[in-house]
Amino acid sequence: MIDKPVVVTSQEAKRIQLQELMSESNQVIIVHNGEDYRLRITRNGKLILTK
Repeated sequence: MIDKPVVVTSQEAKRIQLQELMSESNQVIIVHNGEDYRLRITRNGKLILTK
């Protein structure tokens, strides 16, 4: 089953602390439209999202 895309306006945007999302890891897998995306924190503290 493929979820429908969610469109979020700036007024509806949910604010989350990165530590809450990542827990004790430096990367998480986000599933969007049946595809896996990897969000990771680099050694320099930058965020990178890759498919």
